[in-house]
Amino acid sequence: MKTRVDEAISQVWLQAGADLGIRVTAPFTLHVSDLEAITFEAHVLDFGGPRGTVTGVLDDKLGDCRFVQGYYGSNLFLFPYSFSARRRKRFP
Repeated sequence: MKTRVDEAISQVWLQAGADLGIRVTAPFTLHVSDLEAITFEAHVLDFGGPRGTVTGVLDDKLGDCRFVQGYYGSNLFLFPYSFSARRRKRFP
């Protein structure tokens, strides 16, 4: 079960949404049942599945709960370097 959200990845998704003019909600809580909700790093609307893409990190094993509800699931590797430093190189 997913126990944490990588806040740095959520922030990168929000910045990418602003830079690219795409809709992003980060972090994003997916209601699996009336009693259970799971928070993922981001929801990229209008991309991927019929309801968008819900992103997680590589160790997430929760793809089925995303797909069942019409989302595409995408997991990211946890990189051992700063996203903001990498971004500055691409977007001065």
